[in-house]
Amino acid sequence: MLESVNHPGRFLRHQNFQLRLDPYQSGDLYVADSAFRLVDGLA
Repeated sequence: MLESVNHPGRFLRHQNFQLRLDPYQSGDLYVADSAFRLVDGLA
């Protein structure tokens, strides 16, 4: 999960193909929407 520095307690999540900055919520959907995977950049 990626937490905002300017807005502590708010995390990036993707919802409906948009990035949002929302307060933490417990629940499987929120956790899934807030999970990101780091990948290598294009060469």
